[in-house]
Amino acid sequence: MNRMVVGVSVLVPVLLGIYAVIPTICSFDYSDTRSAFFPPFSYRSHATNHNHMGAEYWHVAQSICRGDGYSSPFGVPSGPTAWMPPALSTVMAEIHLSVGENKAWTVGIYVLLNILVLAWVAWNVARSTVGTNRWLNRMIPVSILVVCLANFNDNFQRTHDGTWLLFIMHAMIAFVMVDHDWFGSRRPMIGWGLIGGVASLSSPAILVAWLAMTVRYAFLLRRPEPILVAAGAPEPMALATGSAGTKLISDGESKPVASAIGSGGRLFIAVLIAFVIQTPWLVRNYIQFSKFVPIKNNGLFELEQSLLRDDDGVVDFGVDLHHPYGDRKEADLHAELGEVAYIEQRVRPLREKFWERKWVYVEHCCNRVFAMLAWQMPLTPNEERYSWTHVARSLYAVPWIIFLTSLIPDIPLTRAQKNVLLIAAVFLLPYALLSYYSRYMIPLMGVRCLAMIWGIERWIKCVSTQRFRQDP
Repeated sequence: MNRMVVGVSVLVPVLLGIYAVIPTICSFDYSDTRSAFFPPFSYRSHATNHNHMGAEYWHVAQSICRGDGYSSPFGVPSGPTAWMPPALSTVMAEIHLSVGENKAWTVGIYVLLNILVLAWVAWNVARSTVGTNRWLNRMIPVSILVVCLANFNDNFQRTHDGTWLLFIMHAMIAFVMVDHDWFGSRRPMIGWGLIGGVASLSSPAILVAWLAMTVRYAFLLRRPEPILVAAGAPEPMALATGSAGTKLISDGESKPVASAIGSGGRLFIAVLIAFVIQTPWLVRNYIQFSKFVPIKNNGLFELEQSLLRDDDGVVDFGVDLHHPYGDRKEADLHAELGEVAYIEQRVRPLREKFWERKWVYVEHCCNRVFAMLAWQMPLTPNEERYSWTHVARSLYAVPWIIFLTSLIPDIPLTRAQKNVLLIAAVFLLPYALLSYYSRYMIPLMGVRCLAMIWGIERWIKCVSTQRFRQDP
């Protein structure tokens, strides 16, 4: 039964991915009436764009293939750039070079990797939540299906950085859901450091989430929590040097645990591994721009777009964003001034007007949080007329509603759930404060699946408990 649940869960994103790629394989154009059989289910309006390849990421990857390094993010020769983090562009360039710079093959491999990542996330979610309750087991594939369909376009119909960031984010999620001995051995230390290093070259938001969880690890090392383990299992090491822990045995017996010598040192080494991985990019950026650029340098540019050029703070193409990727004049200006000077010119009005618009900024932050949790905003205004948009929007709110309402009963969260929720909240914080649109939720696809499954599980426990209390 459990294997069947996991297998069906994995099939959900695989089949959806194959279904979504049919228009690309069959070379549908936007006038092809067969496009109506694919979301958004409207004639001459299919949303498939597998050739997109992450916009700026793809242009930087092409620059790498030409031997120009990390440069020209908008297709116009513009010199060195830190507009986008380097990891994904490097991966794209390696794939592109390995197939003789054939874009069709590059797109095909990238789409295949996207499907494999989504299948891995579904496998990990199902494997970590499947249990003895048959009703909960039946809801696991359903939960994965709901989350996949809610962001069908970004998950399956367009190639961007979402799946790459989902891979890194869910690697972190999978790590914190396991009760390691909290850096009492090398494997967690090295794994956590590698995740942090890759995150530091991929996404500021994921790096911030990794740092927040690292701080939580440090507190766990200082203030150990009881660990529930099976009888006869090897004793876990305490969480801090010089502190005593307590192990709770399944039969209720408690037993002191020896101190874990060097756990704090191993945590420090994990942080050091991440820093060493990030260092070449830091050094390169300082040499090129004469300033400290940890990951990317356009954070305030994103805030300028959302606060001064957008009407509600949730970015869409219904307003004149004048983004260099879609505006050739802005791209030429970026090339003429250089990246640092261009960003400074665009950010100057933000510095001048921010305090005048402080309450608008607060309103925009609230709008972004609402869009993250309950109301999916399409990227283009014409998507509002599609019936599929309303279906996807309804599905989008389901996981958070189920989980948040399940917090009403007095059922404590597990440590793994606390870890995952901390990572998700901290990951979303920069987007709430700066800029947001629906693509930024893709890295949390696994978290949203877990949230829905956990919410259902908590409601089942609540109903079962109430039933037992009513029995004579």
